[in-house]
Amino acid sequence: MDFWIKREELSVKLSRVLSSGFDRYKIISMLAQGEFWNTELEKIYLKAVEREKKLLEKALTKMCKIRVDNLKLAIVKSNIPAGIIADLLAKEGYDIIAVVSRKGTVSLRRGNNRINLIPIARRLHGGGHPYAAGGNLKYNILDKILARLGFYRKLDLIVKAVKESLNEILER
Repeated sequence: MDFWIKREELSVKLSRVLSSGFDRYKIISMLAQGEFWNTELEKIYLKAVEREKKLLEKALTKMCKIRVDNLKLAIVKSNIPAGIIADLLAKEGYDIIAVVSRKGTVSLRRGNNRINLIPIARRLHGGGHPYAAGGNLKYNILDKILARLGFYRKLDLIVKAVKESLNEILER
C-alpha cells in the first residue's frame, strides 16, 4: 500500500478489496497471471467504498477537536480503520489524527508531513513510523464496557502525550 503514501491508485483499490475479506490467494493468482483488475474486483471495491462512507459519517459524529499549541488534533472514537478517516481529516487541516477503539488502542496518523508520530506513540506505550503509529490507553474491563456504550475514557492521555512531545514531533 505504498506505506500510506498512496501514489498508486491500483494499490489503494486492491487494499480496499483485501480489507473487505476477498480471498488474497485469488488476487495473488490473478496478479501472477498478469491480470491486475477486473469487473468482480470493481464490484467489491465499490461496495467497500460505500461501506467506508457510512463508517466515516458515523465516526465523524464521535470526534473531538482539540488545539494543542499551534497543532490541530482530532480524536475519533470509533473502530473505523485509521487510514480511512485520516485522509479526510488531513484534507480538513488536522495535523494529528488519533482513532481510539473500544479496546483502548490508539491509531495515530499525521495530516501534516512535518509531524513525527513516534514520540507520541512511545508515550502511549506503542511505536510505529513517523507517519503512522499506534499506542494503547490500557483500558481495563470497565473502560471497555463504557466504550461499548459510547463513553470513552482516558482520552486526556492522548492530549497529554501530544503536549509532552511538542519539542520532538515537528521535523525540520
